[in-house]
Amino acid sequence: MYEVTLPSVIIPIQSPDGRLPALVDAIRSQWDYPIIIVDDGSGPENVRIFRALQRTGCTVLTHRVKKGVGEAIKTGVHHAQNHYPISIGYIIVATPLSATPEAIVQVADALESLPNTLVLEGSAKKGTGIKHHLLGWWHQLFTGYTWPETGIGILGVPAICGDTLLTQPCQPTGPSHRFYRHLSREGFPCVVLS
Repeated sequence: MYEVTLPSVIIPIQSPDGRLPALVDAIRSQWDYPIIIVDDGSGPENVRIFRALQRTGCTVLTHRVKKGVGEAIKTGVHHAQNHYPISIGYIIVATPLSATPEAIVQVADALESLPNTLVLEGSAKKGTGIKHHLLGWWHQLFTGYTWPETGIGILGVPAICGDTLLTQPCQPTGPSHRFYRHLSREGFPCVVLS
C-alpha cells in the first residue's frame, strides 16, 4: 500500500526496450512511488516486457491501438485519480527512454515543496537552430510559461490540475497548449528544472 501523499509516476510508451525496465528498477530500488505504465498500442511483441513490469508492482494499462502520448497521459492520470485520490500529483515521464530516476525525484521533490505548482523538467534532447528558439518563444507567449530550452522531458502536475488536464484536448505528443494556457490564466505558478 502506498502513502496517499506520494505522487504517481505515469509513463506513456509505445515501443519499450530494456531501458524501461531498468528505469523502473532504479525507481523501485530507492523510492516507493506508484508507477503506472500506459502501453499505447505497442502490440503483442512487447507483452513480455509489460508482464515483467506488472510483476514488479507496476500498474500496466493498455490501449489496443495507438492513440498518442496525450491520450496515454490522460489514461494514466484518470487511473491515478481513481486509485490514489489524495496524491499530491502526477509525474508524467514524457521521455521514458532518456529519463533518469534522479530527474523524476527532482520533479517529485518540487511537487512536494511547491504545492499547486506546475513543474517542467527539461531532460529531452536539446533542440537547435532558429526554429527551436522561435518555438520556445511562441510557447512562452501563448501559455505564459517559460519553456525548458530542451523541451519537456518530465512534467509534474499538481493533483488539483488533474481534472483540467483530462478535460483539455491533447496533442499526439502530450498535453495541448490550451492546458498550459488555462493553468497560467488560473494563476498556477510554474517552475522549470534543468
